[in-house]
Amino acid sequence: MKHVRETRTLTLDYDTETGHRMINQYVVDSELGRGVFGSVKLAHDVYSRANVAIKIVQREAPRKLGVPYTPRQTDERVVREIRAMSLCLHPNVVQLFEVIDDPMSRKLFLITEYMQGGELVWRDELEQPTLSLTDARRVFRDILHGLNALHENGIIHRDLKPANILWTRDRTMAKISDFGSAYVRMTPSSVDELSSATDPVLARTAGSPAFFAPELCYGASDGPPITKAIDVWALGVTLYCMLFGHVPFDAETEYLLLECIVHDDYAVPTCMCCDRVIVGPRAPRWAPLYPNSQDLCGSGSGNTYSKSAGTDSRNESTKPAETNRSHSLSNEAHAVRHLLDALLDKDPATRMTLDRAMTHPWLVAVSW
Repeated sequence: MKHVRETRTLTLDYDTETGHRMINQYVVDSELGRGVFGSVKLAHDVYSRANVAIKIVQREAPRKLGVPYTPRQTDERVVREIRAMSLCLHPNVVQLFEVIDDPMSRKLFLITEYMQGGELVWRDELEQPTLSLTDARRVFRDILHGLNALHENGIIHRDLKPANILWTRDRTMAKISDFGSAYVRMTPSSVDELSSATDPVLARTAGSPAFFAPELCYGASDGPPITKAIDVWALGVTLYCMLFGHVPFDAETEYLLLECIVHDDYAVPTCMCCDRVIVGPRAPRWAPLYPNSQDLCGSGSGNTYSKSAGTDSRNESTKPAETNRSHSLSNEAHAVRHLLDALLDKDPATRMTLDRAMTHPWLVAVSW
């Protein structure tokens, strides 16, 4: 934690000029968000005047019936988040500056980089993609490099998705955030050899079902071992979201969603991104598990478990057709489709690695 300051004393006060609450030397200006695990405040340092985000979390996990209770024991989720952010210092990972951990307080305060650009907006209310193809490529490249840095430092994110990608103020850089579900290796080293076969902790379900890799959808002992490849799959789903404005797999229930992820192919719509670059259509390449239940399971269905939409309001031109006109596509469209197929490979053993993704033609080509 060399780049993270640890403070063991908490002082709560009020700023004499504004009357706003103070947490040590930070004046709270407003609330950025609130969730199950705590709240996030916008604040500024009275000395440097720099804006920061303060994540305020309960030290103790919610008490559960039958689970031993240890007063003042820090929640495992909070420990993981602090450790993950402390291990990785990278331009494409949200930075943790300070942890205020007063033993007498029931709360911990994580002082982090303030991402003024906010959460990545990847679709509008009609489920149309909002990013241009150039911006989608830039965001994908940023997240790819950030994810690679996490893996090199012994961290598997386990909850990569657009909601956990934040913009800088000028929206020229994207960064990975939210490490509450992360797996963090106890000794700082690469996750290359990590597997649920040697560490059962990796087999614990974490993250958002619509971004689950197929190997996470099996029973505890039925599927392939869980490795860093689950982050690669989630990266592929995130790319699909940015390109098309919806997830590749959805269903009415979690059970059906997991079945679709394991067994079904995804469709490629006609156009990608807000500049509507032709990339398809390509129908699923094999029959779905539930061929007569398109309303229950399948890419682009309406009122679904993955919450991609309440009704299917996407433009007809973005829906997959039953024809394949790949012979008339541009080289860039072919490159995007190849990248998606490689990232969304259902077999983790043959799924594209991050190293290979960083040298993929779609990312390294000067122009198309």
